[in-house]
Amino acid sequence: MKRVLFLFLFTLSVATVSAQLSLGIKAGANFADLTTPDVFAAADQDISAITTHWHAGISTKQAISDRFHVGAELLYSVKGFQESDDFNVIGDPLATLSLHYLSLPLMFYYAPNEKISLGAGVNLGYLMDAQIKVEDEKNDAGFIYDQEFDLGLNLGFQFNVTPALFLDARYQWGLTSVADLVFTDENGAPLGDGSLKNRVLQVSLGYFIIR
Repeated sequence: MKRVLFLFLFTLSVATVSAQLSLGIKAGANFADLTTPDVFAAADQDISAITTHWHAGISTKQAISDRFHVGAELLYSVKGFQESDDFNVIGDPLATLSLHYLSLPLMFYYAPNEKISLGAGVNLGYLMDAQIKVEDEKNDAGFIYDQEFDLGLNLGFQFNVTPALFLDARYQWGLTSVADLVFTDENGAPLGDGSLKNRVLQVSLGYFIIR
């Protein structure tokens, strides 16, 4: 976690040497699920369904030319999934997993005009908490989902409603595993193993306080 904070503060301090730094806040929804291991994909089964979580934090953007910008954010971001009907290991009702991250997205933007910026970059995350929820009961899931660091790729766009107010949409492809599991059938016979990775569609509303 200290490395994530240090990298954000370092990026912010470097950016402040220019008068074109924009600094603001953003928040929004995460439409999240996890990848399906090959053992289930081969049988055309999904282990997870999309669930809605949230994110919020600080956003910065730095112009390096008229068309190109770089950005860094520090977000508290909740990812996870809901059990699918194909993979209901607990029984009805379906369980929901919440993975709480301190996230540092680093973005590179191309702006074809003043309204739209197309962005790509990486997402660095540090796992703060992992919980399984069934109805109103929450239980710790850190003994299963125990991978502290999460690395992913981001691809999306930003739309400037006004010079200060913006809409942001991006998709995150997880590159690292959040859990390495061994799957068995109801009799305990092994089906295979697999890694679960984050997949998130993130939609945000933000406002640049300094621009």
